[in-house]
Amino acid sequence: MIPSIINYLKSTNRLQILLVLASSTVFGVLLLSVRVFWTQQTSFIFLIWNIFLALIPLGVSLLLAIRVNSQKVSPFIFWVFVGLWLLFFPNAPYILTDLFHLKMRDFPFWYDLVLLLIFAWTGTLIGFLSLLIIHDIFTKKYGKIAGWIISFCAIFLGSFGIYLGRYLRWNSWDMLTNPLTLAEDIWVRIFNPFQHPTTIGVTFLFTILLSLMYASLLTFNRKIEIEKEVE
Repeated sequence: MIPSIINYLKSTNRLQILLVLASSTVFGVLLLSVRVFWTQQTSFIFLIWNIFLALIPLGVSLLLAIRVNSQKVSPFIFWVFVGLWLLFFPNAPYILTDLFHLKMRDFPFWYDLVLLLIFAWTGTLIGFLSLLIIHDIFTKKYGKIAGWIISFCAIFLGSFGIYLGRYLRWNSWDMLTNPLTLAEDIWVRIFNPFQHPTTIGVTFLFTILLSLMYASLLTFNRKIEIEKEVE
């Protein structure tokens, strides 16, 4: 499985991106380890868990890409993978909201700033890499319009998921463990949106922010692909 993933990443010119993200993750973990050792406190240990959650949609997208390329995926399995990916995708950009934890403590403020930024940056890019893979899958399978539709829908749902996670404290697992209460919270906010202005504000502002960030990443990616073709 791992050789197949590496070959796929090489063929799509994304292996280097993954290696850089791995380096960023290691750097973040080292920073966190130094902080824990120095303070004897585990205040930011949740960052490692959040990065792990961000890696789930990337893993799902890579497995789906390999199966699609090998033509060993039925329509049912295909949509199960897509649904699973959508379920966990919000965990990646959610890491941006961990910046809420930045405040003055008995520890250098600038150190905590770098620590939170590296995890937020890495987690978000991991999510975008998975989105890029899904975007390509839908483009090849259903056309360019379908690729953009799934990307925008994922960003919009991911932004709503950020609201659910940060303000209502729901997570992806609750879809399986407590679906009725979660559905009730979602239902109320969909059909009574103006009674929940924070829902509207967070969802739409993050949709715009993440769309611009993804468009920037996509532009750089396309430029790299063109340069590779020229070579």
